[in-house]
Amino acid sequence: MKTHAGKSDGIQKHGTGSDCMGYFNTNLRQNKAQIKNKMCGTKEKGPERPRGCRGHRHRPAPAAPGGPAERGRVHMAASSMSGSHSVLVDTRGRLSFPAPLRNAIGETLYISPDENFRPALVVRNEAGYIACCEKIRAEGEKHGRHYLDIDDDVRDFCANTATVVPDKNGRITLPQNLMEIAQLTSGRASILGCVTHAEIWDSAVYESHSKQYAERKKLRYQKMLEERDRWDSRPQE
Repeated sequence: MKTHAGKSDGIQKHGTGSDCMGYFNTNLRQNKAQIKNKMCGTKEKGPERPRGCRGHRHRPAPAAPGGPAERGRVHMAASSMSGSHSVLVDTRGRLSFPAPLRNAIGETLYISPDENFRPALVVRNEAGYIACCEKIRAEGEKHGRHYLDIDDDVRDFCANTATVVPDKNGRITLPQNLMEIAQLTSGRASILGCVTHAEIWDSAVYESHSKQYAERKKLRYQKMLEERDRWDSRPQE
């Protein structure tokens, strides 16, 4: 009959009874799992994204100690330095190192002769001292000097560098050889902040050096004005 045929068609279309029951049990288990996750505050773990997919957070591996990132942090530990400080210095080389410069450099001061042969002492932190040694070696290699001569330059610079730790009041004692190099004989020293390092000058020597620099600066300025006047007075084409 047509009615039986319609039922038969419906059964074939929607599946058998056992298939329907299996479909119902599957949905029931999924609903129970979703309800449990909502009650426990957990989420279903989705498929893991491959490492190159969009949305994956890539965290770089930590840098090894002593690598470029670590050295960069050492350099950034010292803040910029500026200002001029006049302090007393006795015949034994004892003086009070200014607190702003001391805080910028750190606990340990590396005091070296000026590498440009000026009568002054340069105060750095450890990173700046190592960078200066590397600069001396690089300059020697750039000018084609023999490697033994370059080693002598670095050795001489390191041998004349003193490692000094200020006491709780900020006082330090300079070695006698550094006192002679800086010509600290007037009883007063000028300590200058120069961005990445500090410099120690004898006050009388620094005053004379400043006057000479002012004269050279004045001559350069006058020469610049003369060049500008010649350029302005040239014939127009």
